[in-house]
Amino acid sequence: MSSLSRNTVVRSPVILTKPTKETTISITVCVNFADKLSQTLKFNTRFLKKLYIVTDPDDKDTIEACKRYTNVELLFCQDAYKKGAKFNKSGLIKFAQVKIAPNHREDWIMIIDADTILPPNFWTETINTQPRFTENSVYLMKRKIYLSNSDLLNDKYSEIQRGCGFFQLYYSKNKLYADFSETAGVCDSLFQQLFRNQVIMEGFCIHLGQNGLDWNGRISEKWAAATATAADKAPI
Repeated sequence: MSSLSRNTVVRSPVILTKPTKETTISITVCVNFADKLSQTLKFNTRFLKKLYIVTDPDDKDTIEACKRYTNVELLFCQDAYKKGAKFNKSGLIKFAQVKIAPNHREDWIMIIDADTILPPNFWTETINTQPRFTENSVYLMKRKIYLSNSDLLNDKYSEIQRGCGFFQLYYSKNKLYADFSETAGVCDSLFQQLFRNQVIMEGFCIHLGQNGLDWNGRISEKWAAATATAADKAPI
């Protein structure tokens, strides 16, 4: 056996306390997505201590959508189209990561898209059934794709996807998104590669609209808001 092999130290993973509502905050990028954000905030604000929404200071609809929630804070950044980017998602997320870090040293951070809704059993099942949480892991989920509000109300999803950037939960504050991305298409995967483990947890997020359509900026149609009565029937 070589001296290198004899002296190699295998370090055990750092086991962390499971995240809770009281120890979890979120980052969401929303530029020209207020129609979907207004729907997802209705649900996601119930599950998190605080939600940070990164938007452009001229995005009046997003600003208006956030006003009614006491646990939502807006972060303004004008870098969405920096250097001619089609959509600089990476730069916007890093801006938020750096800005909020001093106030959340002991908190878990969730990165969740503006068109994504957490499942109602997120804490009771998704988190509780995960056997352990470690510092060098990023935790992902599967999602169901709903193409219209009618499909959502009737639980008629078009497909199931796993482990994309729509949902990421992590603890390490030393891992950050890159300063810049040309589009929203690859930056999430690059961030996940900073972690030793990518763990897909149980349960399904809900995604409003066709996936991947807006990676180069918003081109999809506006999401039709549900009526109060219809929303009660949704599978969320």
